[in-house]
Formats: sequence, C-alpha cells, structure tokens
Amino acid sequence: MLLNFNDLVLEVSKKDDSEVNKLILDLNKEYLELVMRRKSLSEEIELKELEVKVEIMEEVDERGKRVFSNEDKRKLELERRLSEDEEFNMKRAELESVINNIRMVESIREYVRNELAIRLNRSNI
Repeated sequence: MLLNFNDLVLEVSKKDDSEVNKLILDLNKEYLELVMRRKSLSEEIELKELEVKVEIMEEVDERGKRVFSNEDKRKLELERRLSEDEEFNMKRAELESVINNIRMVESIREYVRNELAIRLNRSNI
C-alpha cells in the first residue's frame, strides 16, 4: 500500500469520493497494523534488554564477586552484548522501519483527508 507521494496525488485525483473514502479506510487499517507491530517489537526489544541486564547483574567470578560491579561497567557490557546480538539488531532495525512507515502513513492519511475535505467544500459551493 505504501506509495510515493507523486503516485498518491495522481491516484487520488483519479478516484471519486467513495473510492477516496475506501482509500482512507485502507490507510487506517495499515496504520493500525503498523502500530500493533511497533508495540510488539518494542516489547520484544525491552524484554531482551531486561534479560541481558539480569544476566550481567548476576554474573560472578570464581570467587563469587560480581564481574560488573558498578553501573557504568554494566551499561557498557549491556551495549556490547546487545550490539553483538544479530536477532536483537534486526528487531531494532525493523522497529525503526516500522516507525518510519507509521510517519509516512500518517502523512498520506492527512493528505487524502485534506483532499477529500477540499472536494466536499467545492461541491457545497
């Protein structure tokens, strides 16, 4: 469904009002799907971060002393471990992509709604 803006302008100009309303419904559906995916990815990422934090906090050496004894060391170790986790980084990249797509769909919805409002105003004059 994601279009570039010039294609969208051309597509909307060719549609009648009922088709534009259908396009708005389709955009709303796509928006909701993206928002749900963003929530799911955010939760998965947060859970992974918490799991790694717990591992780091519980890690002890052979004498029973904490390996990462202060907050700065734990933060650095967390960053290091997460940066090496391919699955985690793929999810973060996907989350970024989903967020960008949400912004794009929001902009497209705004344009289509405004176009429909302009049409309706013209027909009422």
